[in-house]
Amino acid sequence: MRASTTTEAAKVTEALMPLLAALDYPVSGTPPTLTGTCKVGLVIAPPAWVNAGARPGTASPCVYFGLFVTEGAVQKLPVPQLRALLAHELGHVQLGHFETRRLRASAVGPANWPLVGLLYERDDEIAADDFAVQLLRRLEDRYPGACMALASLFQALSAQGRYDAAWLAAHPSPDRRAERAQAACRAKR
Repeated sequence: MRASTTTEAAKVTEALMPLLAALDYPVSGTPPTLTGTCKVGLVIAPPAWVNAGARPGTASPCVYFGLFVTEGAVQKLPVPQLRALLAHELGHVQLGHFETRRLRASAVGPANWPLVGLLYERDDEIAADDFAVQLLRRLEDRYPGACMALASLFQALSAQGRYDAAWLAAHPSPDRRAERAQAACRAKR
């Protein structure tokens, strides 16, 4: 973790631990440690805007997967929205998007990757949103409103309005994502 404050690290851990527990990861501690001392990598990155991401892990040191959250996300988002943001990123991890992106890149070759990659990344983003809805719904008993926090997160991202063409090409619009998440959260189980 970068030189973050103890408060920032504690807030990210508070948001993340219920998600990992709901996914049956055998975790404990700060930073979260999996059975066999393999860690979930956590980084709080300096940008002031709201963003997060997930990355594949490393064998040495043993990191199962990595998550990053921007300082802006930690400072601006309440814990329920931060949890929703991390639920989306865990969707990429659980759905195997690292491996599918690697396979796509090797299948089409580097020259064609930007065009093909953007088409699939949008689908990956929608799938990660759907995963987050289902994961957050599982937390509703303990954290009422957990699922709707995803919709409110997308509304906050829409208000942030800081997107370039590449981001918009790979991600559905935050307004549409908010509407879609809200409908999914309200749907009967």
